[in-house]
Amino acid sequence: MTMPHERTRSLRWAYEVLQEIRADELVTDGDRTRAAELLVSFPTPATVLGWLQSDASCIPVDAALAIEGTGDLLRSIYRSETCPGNLRHNLTFTLRHFPDRKSAERWSRCSAALPIRTWLLPEDEYE
Repeated sequence: MTMPHERTRSLRWAYEVLQEIRADELVTDGDRTRAAELLVSFPTPATVLGWLQSDASCIPVDAALAIEGTGDLLRSIYRSETCPGNLRHNLTFTLRHFPDRKSAERWSRCSAALPIRTWLLPEDEYE
Protein backbone atom coordinates (compact mmCIF):
# COMPACT_ATOMS: atom_id res chain seq x y z
CA MET A 1 0.00 0.00 0.00
CA THR A 2 1.31 3.42 -0.94
CA MET A 3 1.59 5.88 1.91
CA PRO A 4 0.89 9.62 1.38
CA HIS A 5 4.55 10.60 1.88
CA GLU A 6 5.57 8.04 -0.77
CA ARG A 7 3.16 9.66 -3.23
CA THR A 8 4.70 13.05 -2.45
CA ARG A 9 8.18 11.65 -3.08
CA SER A 10 7.08 10.11 -6.39
CA LEU A 11 5.75 13.50 -7.53
CA ARG A 12 9.11 15.10 -6.69
CA TRP A 13 10.98 12.36 -8.53
CA ALA A 14 8.62 12.65 -11.51
CA TYR A 15 9.36 16.38 -11.71
CA GLU A 16 13.09 15.59 -11.72
CA VAL A 17 12.69 12.79 -14.28
CA LEU A 18 10.70 15.07 -16.62
CA GLN A 19 13.65 17.46 -16.55
CA GLU A 20 16.01 14.56 -17.24
CA ILE A 21 13.90 13.35 -20.18
CA ARG A 22 13.72 16.86 -21.63
CA ALA A 23 17.53 17.03 -21.71
CA ASP A 24 18.35 13.40 -22.65
CA GLU A 25 19.31 13.15 -26.32
CA LEU A 26 18.87 9.36 -26.18
CA VAL A 27 15.13 9.90 -25.70
CA THR A 28 13.01 10.50 -28.81
CA ASP A 29 12.33 14.08 -29.86
CA GLY A 30 8.60 13.49 -29.36
CA ASP A 31 9.05 12.31 -25.79
CA ARG A 32 11.43 15.17 -25.03
CA THR A 33 8.92 17.66 -26.40
CA ARG A 34 6.10 16.07 -24.40
CA ALA A 35 8.19 16.23 -21.20
CA ALA A 36 8.81 19.93 -21.79
CA GLU A 37 5.07 20.51 -22.32
CA LEU A 38 4.17 18.64 -19.13
CA LEU A 39 6.71 20.59 -17.08
CA VAL A 40 4.73 23.77 -17.74
CA SER A 41 1.86 22.53 -15.51
CA PHE A 42 3.46 19.73 -13.48
CA PRO A 43 3.67 20.76 -9.81
CA THR A 44 7.13 21.66 -8.57
CA PRO A 45 8.21 20.28 -5.19
CA ALA A 46 7.64 23.78 -3.76
CA THR A 47 4.10 23.82 -5.15
CA VAL A 48 3.30 20.45 -3.57
CA LEU A 49 4.70 21.68 -0.25
CA GLY A 50 2.51 24.78 -0.57
CA TRP A 51 -0.57 22.61 -1.06
CA LEU A 52 0.35 20.69 2.09
CA GLN A 53 1.09 23.79 4.16
CA SER A 54 -2.22 25.36 3.19
CA ASP A 55 -4.05 22.03 3.68
CA ALA A 56 -5.66 22.48 0.27
CA SER A 57 -8.85 20.54 -0.40
CA CYS A 58 -7.96 19.97 -4.05
CA ILE A 59 -5.30 20.65 -6.66
CA PRO A 60 -5.65 22.74 -9.82
CA VAL A 61 -7.10 20.87 -12.80
CA ASP A 62 -4.07 21.71 -14.96
CA ALA A 63 -1.78 20.11 -12.37
CA ALA A 64 -3.98 16.99 -12.24
CA LEU A 65 -3.90 16.74 -16.03
CA ALA A 66 -0.12 17.14 -16.01
CA ILE A 67 0.20 14.38 -13.41
CA GLU A 68 -1.99 12.09 -15.52
CA GLY A 69 -0.07 12.91 -18.70
CA THR A 70 3.25 12.41 -16.93
CA GLY A 71 2.22 8.98 -15.73
CA ASP A 72 1.30 8.03 -19.30
CA LEU A 73 4.58 9.38 -20.68
CA LEU A 74 6.75 7.73 -18.02
CA ARG A 75 5.07 4.34 -18.45
CA SER A 76 5.40 4.60 -22.24
CA ILE A 77 9.11 5.41 -22.06
CA TYR A 78 9.67 2.70 -19.45
CA ARG A 79 8.12 0.07 -21.75
CA SER A 80 10.13 1.29 -24.74
CA GLU A 81 12.98 -0.92 -25.92
CA THR A 82 15.06 2.20 -26.51
CA CYS A 83 14.79 3.54 -22.93
CA PRO A 84 18.33 4.33 -21.71
CA GLY A 85 19.39 2.18 -18.74
CA ASN A 86 19.92 5.03 -16.29
CA LEU A 87 16.52 6.50 -17.15
CA ARG A 88 14.85 3.07 -16.81
CA HIS A 89 16.39 2.81 -13.32
CA ASN A 90 15.00 6.23 -12.33
CA LEU A 91 11.59 5.40 -13.81
CA THR A 92 11.41 2.17 -11.81
CA PHE A 93 11.53 4.10 -8.55
CA THR A 94 9.42 7.02 -9.75
CA LEU A 95 6.57 4.84 -11.00
CA ARG A 96 6.51 2.61 -7.93
CA HIS A 97 4.21 4.95 -5.98
CA PHE A 98 3.14 7.32 -8.76
CA PRO A 99 -0.57 8.20 -8.61
CA ASP A 100 -2.81 6.41 -11.07
CA ARG A 101 -4.99 8.34 -13.51
CA LYS A 102 -8.10 8.17 -11.33
CA SER A 103 -6.26 9.52 -8.27
CA ALA A 104 -5.02 12.64 -10.03
CA GLU A 105 -8.51 13.27 -11.40
CA ARG A 106 -10.06 12.88 -7.92
CA TRP A 107 -7.52 15.26 -6.41
CA SER A 108 -8.76 18.04 -8.69
CA ARG A 109 -12.28 17.82 -7.25
CA CYS A 110 -12.56 19.85 -4.05
CA SER A 111 -14.06 18.04 -1.11
CA ALA A 112 -14.09 19.28 2.45
CA ALA A 113 -14.35 15.64 3.54
CA LEU A 114 -10.98 14.70 2.03
CA PRO A 115 -8.20 17.21 2.71
CA ILE A 116 -5.00 16.90 0.71
CA ARG A 117 -3.24 15.22 3.62
CA THR A 118 -5.25 12.07 2.90
CA TRP A 119 -3.33 11.80 -0.41
CA LEU A 120 -0.03 13.58 0.24
CA LEU A 121 2.19 14.23 3.23
CA PRO A 122 5.60 15.87 3.58
CA GLU A 123 8.33 13.37 2.78
CA ASP A 124 9.86 13.62 6.24
CA GLU A 125 6.56 12.86 7.97
CA TYR A 126 7.50 9.19 8.49
CA GLU A 127 11.28 9.38 8.39
